[in-house]
Amino acid sequence: MTIRAEGSLSAVDILSDSGLINYFGKAKNIDQITLDPILLKKKNTRVAIYGLGSIRDERLYRTMANGRLKMNRPKDKENYFNIMVFHQNRSPHGRTNYIPEEFLESFIDVVLWGHEHECLIDPQPNTAKKFFVIQPGSSVATSLSLGESVEKYVGLMTVSGKQFKFEKIRLQNVRPFVMSNIELNKVPQIKQFTTEEKIINYLSTQASINIKYAVTKYKEQLSENRYNVTNFLGSDPKPLIRVKVEYSGGFEPFFAHRFGLSFVDIVANPRDILLFYKNRKTKLLLENPKALTENADFAYNSDGEKTVSGNKVGKVVESFIETADLSFLVDLELNEAVRQFVDKGDNAAFSV
Repeated sequence: MTIRAEGSLSAVDILSDSGLINYFGKAKNIDQITLDPILLKKKNTRVAIYGLGSIRDERLYRTMANGRLKMNRPKDKENYFNIMVFHQNRSPHGRTNYIPEEFLESFIDVVLWGHEHECLIDPQPNTAKKFFVIQPGSSVATSLSLGESVEKYVGLMTVSGKQFKFEKIRLQNVRPFVMSNIELNKVPQIKQFTTEEKIINYLSTQASINIKYAVTKYKEQLSENRYNVTNFLGSDPKPLIRVKVEYSGGFEPFFAHRFGLSFVDIVANPRDILLFYKNRKTKLLLENPKALTENADFAYNSDGEKTVSGNKVGKVVESFIETADLSFLVDLELNEAVRQFVDKGDNAAFSV
């Protein structure tokens, strides 16, 4: 749940008040957050589970950087195994548009990190804070991106005393997804004046290779079904295929949806198999948030139309804020609200 305003109400609140779920981790005051754990006890094992619902990263970054997030601990705190359930950006998307692991308390034993889509299910140690981070990722491919192309897992964690073990379990009902990247100016058989037909034939061959690989890999996974999970996708599901095509060097993009007509009965996403893009040579500097708005790549959608992300709009907003005296608005939050409204059509992005 994304917290947009103090006192906001969601369906989760109603379910919790009805006694149907245990809802924890809602921050009533985003500028001063206090977390109380759920305490579990079985024989000699005690577990404290802390949670925090999703908050806009820039706002939470500021709160945590100022030391305004407090985690209450039980009286016999040394006997507890501590778990933190977190739902924020882990990968940096800007100077403050993520939460560094170092912001979390060192007494935590395991952080279950949600929101990120890439499946990094194996516990990753943070040597500075002495805890482990488990990032399950999304259970299905929610976008045609590189992070979604890895195998999907869930995990079973067993805690005994102050120790834990973790078993990862591959998800069986996930549509196969293969992604590849092609730079046309590095393909020997393609030159600047190569006809569009020859380029299409080459890309069709690469897409077919990806399809064959996706189907083969899926069938191998079916044979490794250790838990006898019911297969809802069948033995030969249509895969998701994405071929990113870098076309700098004098090449011209063509209509991607026409390319996909040959794969209508073969893949699940025939209209957007191809994604044309151009590399930007400007280095993205995280310490300079303006670099994010200055490096928005143009792309072509399935209808062959040139598109650009809301970062361009964000640049306009930043320029306005720098010269305007906005006493009651936080610049990064306003910029993020504009991005949510433009990119995702979120009409509630400006709610207060």
